[in-house]
Amino acid sequence: MKIKVSKDKKILAISVLVLVFIGVSYAMTNAQAYMESTFVTGSLLELIPEECRVLETSKGVLAEVEFQRDKSGKIMNKTDINLLAANVTAGSFAEYRLTIQNISELTVTVDEWRLEIDKENNSLADYISFSGIVTVKHHDGEYTDILGSFENVTLARLSSALTSVMQYRKIERDDKIVLDIKLQFVDEIEPFRRNPGLSYELIPVFIQYFPENNDLAQESEKP
Repeated sequence: MKIKVSKDKKILAISVLVLVFIGVSYAMTNAQAYMESTFVTGSLLELIPEECRVLETSKGVLAEVEFQRDKSGKIMNKTDINLLAANVTAGSFAEYRLTIQNISELTVTVDEWRLEIDKENNSLADYISFSGIVTVKHHDGEYTDILGSFENVTLARLSSALTSVMQYRKIERDDKIVLDIKLQFVDEIEPFRRNPGLSYELIPVFIQYFPENNDLAQESEKP
């Protein structure tokens, strides 16, 4: 795609955000202790394509969500997604909604979010802030828990912001994690000699949740 520079705007750029969602990484023997563990294979959480979409953008911004598809158009992988934003200018924004569902029989939690930035395509990293709200829908949306939110964090702090909101929160069978995330470009961006852009991977590491003995005792005491 060709990039045209507008005299009325500081920059007309292409920005690419890549979010890679993986399934359960490790089965922990305890919810609070990091002991020797058994690796769990297979994906226990998946994105729901029909519930992943663009919510809103600035005028002129071209944004979309993109799954890996085969030649017939069938989605090949529901554990990762690309969030694309093109024709962004200084001060513009794009907002997305992602929905991830626990498709397993296991209760899981988020251990951490990991951030990997493409060193060859990171010129816009200092010009974007992120805001977001994380909720969990239970029992087909019968009720919703707001886990937390963050506002105007830098890319470098994005993974830690998500970790602080979601860490150790239990995600039960069929629960849906809903992440609304907004990319906001700063009002002043320095001119670039080359095509500016940004690509990175944001990876949540899910772990299997094993309750403590006292949790089991409380469950057994329930009528």
